[in-house]
Amino acid sequence: MRMFEENLTLEQIEQQREQKWQSLTLADDFLFCKIMSDPKLCKEMIHRILPALDVEKLEPAEPQKTLKLALHVRGIRLDIYTKIARSVLDIEVQKRKLSDLVRRPRAYHIVIGMDAMNVNTLKTSGRYGELPETYVVFICTFDLFGKGRHVYTFHNYCEEDKEIELKDGAYTIFLNTEGTMNDVTPELQRFLDFVAGRIKSDELNDSFIKTLDERINEAKDNTKWRREYMLLLNEFDVGFLEGREEGREEGREEGRTEGRTEGRTEGRAEGRAEGRAEGRAEGRAEGRAEGREEEKRSIYERLTASGMSPHEAASFTGWNGF
Repeated sequence: MRMFEENLTLEQIEQQREQKWQSLTLADDFLFCKIMSDPKLCKEMIHRILPALDVEKLEPAEPQKTLKLALHVRGIRLDIYTKIARSVLDIEVQKRKLSDLVRRPRAYHIVIGMDAMNVNTLKTSGRYGELPETYVVFICTFDLFGKGRHVYTFHNYCEEDKEIELKDGAYTIFLNTEGTMNDVTPELQRFLDFVAGRIKSDELNDSFIKTLDERINEAKDNTKWRREYMLLLNEFDVGFLEGREEGREEGREEGRTEGRTEGRTEGRAEGRAEGRAEGRAEGRAEGRAEGREEEKRSIYERLTASGMSPHEAASFTGWNGF
């Protein structure tokens, strides 16, 4: 999203931002959240993704909803958060192939599950069996698993016997706009093609796609949304610059700290090496001195054994250990 370039004029930056605004599609989370906050459009999207759910009971979607497990814990922002009867859904649109993407659903399931637990279930009845089913859906503009599928659905089962499902009510779905298999309904296929920008609404007879296209065009003339988006870009650029400067300062401080640490480490290593060298030298010197004293004592004992007086033997050998 970053638009800031230090060598650009303010006018050039504004032109780039305007071009970015005009080129937004449903694959951009800002526009996705705005468009899918419409109950009818959100209902049809979910029906195409999860046709088994009764979308007539769909509650109003909450775009950009932030949930926290605790007051001082970092929250998780959800693109589209909604509920259908005893099911809770989070729909995300994803353009970037992040390294931690496959682990994110686990955190999302915990957060939306705990939120439902606090609000509706255990707070009153205390029965885990009344926890809602949770669905976390990622609409990706890339094939995360590289198998050519349009849809990858995950839920828990027994590793030793895959026919045994855990049935814990947690489902994770990755949709892929770049799939090559014939593995989804025509309705869902058209939606994915539209997200990918491969079809125009006037190319097919699909009222849902036509309405999406119309709403996106209308959005480009929505001054309020445009202002929000520009402010978002500005905040992102400011955050980027502040982060870069903080990173530089942290890098300098880390460099100084590492330098001092390395200096102390090297100093201790050199000290130990010098100490060992000095110790060996002193040890050798002491060993030689002890050897000489032992030799004097041996000669002294032989002389006194042969009849020489102790005083004379000591004077002769220089040994005075008696």
